[in-house]
Amino acid sequence: RQSVEGEWDLSKVGNQARELQNKTIGIFGFGRIGQLVAERLKPFNVTIQHYDPINQKDNENSKFVEFEELVKTSDAITIHAPLT
Repeated sequence: RQSVEGEWDLSKVGNQARELQNKTIGIFGFGRIGQLVAERLKPFNVTIQHYDPINQKDNENSKFVEFEELVKTSDAITIHAPLT
């Protein structure tokens, strides 16, 4: 949307942008949305790991790790948990 509205200034954002390739992405909360995020990250050639207190199983897109390991070993963490 910012690009269409002419508000996207790559010179301001460019220095803060990061490549995803070859990074480890942690997903906190591996319900429906967390699993969809993992699926969409696959083409970026990243290692995907997740923590969820209920869903503690590996799947084809992600490996389950304990919370402490997720925080220590992830280059970026996405959070997909209810606010309540």
